[in-house]
Amino acid sequence: MLNEAAVRADEQPTISQAQLRNLVQQHDVREFVPDEFTPRIFRLKVILKSHTEGKTLISARRAERTWKNLNRLVDTLHAMDIGQIPVRLELSK
Repeated sequence: MLNEAAVRADEQPTISQAQLRNLVQQHDVREFVPDEFTPRIFRLKVILKSHTEGKTLISARRAERTWKNLNRLVDTLHAMDIGQIPVRLELSK
């Protein structure tokens, strides 16, 4: 049975980099979605196999992790050794 803290953390729409690394290792990530939420600024949504809604990656300071350069975002994904997990890019209009 899950404790209340685990249930609350599971329902949050954000995910830390440490949590993400664990989920990648456990093969629970369905896809990554770099999202251009303002022109030329990207955030990373993580779609899990065990959830229907995406979670946004946050920094150690609990703020949304953003990138101004897709190359840096790709470097972050490579550092996590994502393997064959699909990446779907969403651009703003």
